[in-house]
Amino acid sequence: INAAMSRMVDSELVAIYDADHHPDPESLLVATAYMRAYGVDCVQGSTYLRITRSPMAYWINAEFFVTHFVYFPALQCTS
Repeated sequence: INAAMSRMVDSELVAIYDADHHPDPESLLVATAYMRAYGVDCVQGSTYLRITRSPMAYWINAEFFVTHFVYFPALQCTS
């Protein structure tokens, strides 16, 4: 990504989404306002997990929840 961006992007801000994400229409406005207000260079927005009834979807949702709402916050507390 870094190599491609260095040749193709000529702007102050860049947004990257996974191919299966469906961002809210105002997500970039919210993210840029937060970045400017707090003087940060990078933000990760909120994530909405889809409600589906397949075993794989339950596994993916559980893995995401544990990683982002348990592991990452705990890691941040130990730094």
